[in-house]
Amino acid sequence: MSYPKNSHLHNFLIRQIVGAACYADIAIAAGEIWSTNRLEVLIDDERFESYTGIYRRMRNGSISDNKILYRIQKTLEFKTLFTWRNHPLWPLLYDDYYHNDHILRALNSLPKNMRDSIFAEGQYDSRGVRLARHEVTHGLIKKIVAYENLNAFVAIMAFAREARENNIHRISAFCALQIQKLFPKVVCHTPQLYIRWPQLEKQLTRTIWSFPKTKTSMPWFSVKHNNLLSEIANEEKHALANHIKLPPKHVFRTINKNHLN
Repeated sequence: MSYPKNSHLHNFLIRQIVGAACYADIAIAAGEIWSTNRLEVLIDDERFESYTGIYRRMRNGSISDNKILYRIQKTLEFKTLFTWRNHPLWPLLYDDYYHNDHILRALNSLPKNMRDSIFAEGQYDSRGVRLARHEVTHGLIKKIVAYENLNAFVAIMAFAREARENNIHRISAFCALQIQKLFPKVVCHTPQLYIRWPQLEKQLTRTIWSFPKTKTSMPWFSVKHNNLLSEIANEEKHALANHIKLPPKHVFRTINKNHLN
């Protein structure tokens, strides 16, 4: 399926991340069944001679249509698949297209305690979506980062994209460094991101961790990842100790064999 250039799914790397996130969500809902063939037997009642490869394709970056996803959700009796199919993080990763609606959607998806820190009181659109926001300062960024979770990651990503697009370089650089700080813990405590974290890291390098294309400032910051693998390994141990359902190592290595240094 082809996607228009203003869709983040136009980017193959992002499609890989989204497809694998959906696959991981399904595997966990199925009782941590990571075999794509076993998923077909369980969910679709398929047998060896009639395997369709739907979950293998999803794992490799195919986005199934909504009808198929609804059927999977109904069969496994869970409700998070479309959360991952349509997660507000994905448009923020897309470096070829930017829209203010992506920023507002991401920030309005956050829990109330974060929204209360980000948005001013009293201004809503016709759908009840909060509009007026406080200024993004180093103090606000630090307050959000302190949550050290996926919601914080999404919020700082939104701030980073907005600052980058508007040439607010100090906020852009500070957010980039905070995203680097959050990255190991967030991906290791989120199986849907962990499964393709090398591709996520590559896309973040393009979108957030490289100096913006601008004539208003000389390059003066960089984000280096010298310790990323050791930080990931350390956070993996914490995640497994906390019973986070990360994909088995052999599954992870098979999927990411061409993306690990």
